[in-house]
Amino acid sequence: MTLKINTFLIIFFVYFSLHASYLHAKESAGDQSPIEDSQQLEDGEHDSLDEVNGLIIDRTMTRIGNMFYSEFAQQLNESEENLKENLTITEKTTAKFGTIMTIWHSQKVVFRTSLSPKMKESKEQAAKAVRTVQDYLTKWRIQRMYSDTFDLAHDEI
Repeated sequence: MTLKINTFLIIFFVYFSLHASYLHAKESAGDQSPIEDSQQLEDGEHDSLDEVNGLIIDRTMTRIGNMFYSEFAQQLNESEENLKENLTITEKTTAKFGTIMTIWHSQKVVFRTSLSPKMKESKEQAAKAVRTVQDYLTKWRIQRMYSDTFDLAHDEI
């Protein structure tokens, strides 16, 4: 007899708990707005080419390449406070030319130089690279501002 009462109480408790949870979920769902709004991301205006802007990506391998990257990034960040374009610095080591440093913007080579293992040379080349990249970015921004985007987006030109 006690087994039947215990079983009945357990079933009643489980049913009551599930019913209360269902009512609570139904009540709280009516109060909240939907998680997603109906506006798609593609419908919005996009002013920039990338989601994350102003990155200088380090793809160097050696100490010389790292020094060049550090000097370049420091000098560029000092002169361009609001850099919105992403740049990538790559390094290729060769036996004949030393280290070849390349600076890329949107899959286009902006600056390329070869470095020997002299520290002073990497600082001088970094300063030269900053000037070249600044000139390129100024021209690129002007070209982008005045380009016709009637049927193509900025990144499709």
